[in-house]
Amino acid sequence: MEDVAISIEKVSVSYGTNEAVKQVSMDIPIKKVTAFIGPSGCGKTTLLRTLNRMNDEIEGCKVEGRLMMSDTDLLSTEVDPVALRKKVGMVFQKPNPFPTSIFENVAFGPKIHGMDSDKLDDLVERCLKDAALWEEVHDRLDDSAMSLSGGQQQRLCIARALSVEPEIILMDEPTSALDPIATTKIEQLISELKSKYTVIIVTHNMQQAARISDYTGFMYIGELVEFGETAQIFEKPNEELTENYLTGRFG
Repeated sequence: MEDVAISIEKVSVSYGTNEAVKQVSMDIPIKKVTAFIGPSGCGKTTLLRTLNRMNDEIEGCKVEGRLMMSDTDLLSTEVDPVALRKKVGMVFQKPNPFPTSIFENVAFGPKIHGMDSDKLDDLVERCLKDAALWEEVHDRLDDSAMSLSGGQQQRLCIARALSVEPEIILMDEPTSALDPIATTKIEQLISELKSKYTVIIVTHNMQQAARISDYTGFMYIGELVEFGETAQIFEKPNEELTENYLTGRFG
């Protein structure tokens, strides 16, 4: 196993009496792409949202276990969720740009965190380049973000996530609302981002997981069935349940 970005240790997540994630443990390797796969309702998005405390916003949600990042338990009451989300960014299923300019979407986070205005131009350019969007929008930064195509909006949301210099980027089915051409661009971008960031993606698309991830975790009914290098999971899974899912026998 590579160096570890986050160590998930016996994490369980419950909504009232419904246990959505059950005693999940795995080490997420640093500067790699890790995919969570499994049928709908298996707990993969719930687990992803736990990694930056998004589930804190849900009334009645209870999280147990430990999430170790360096020597810090991210689930500790001493950890500020807002500060955590600066380190662990999130890109959602549907593009959700702010109804402001392209520039202001990327500059928003750094402004909130007190960056000097004279540094914003360079930062916005760098993030848009890292999100493979600069060439398409560099001459229209004052245009509304809502004028962009769906794929461009999603790359803008990725640039916005990058603007606060996270260590980890979470992506919840980031291409499910996009056409095949936009999906290809996002997949290429994800493969490039891992040179600088740890990327964790939830996807229903098994072919996508096979194409872009280095490690894969297969979840079923809240449990982690199998976790390992993607090539091993897809070519020679250890668990019969994993093989049955990957070969389409259920799911």
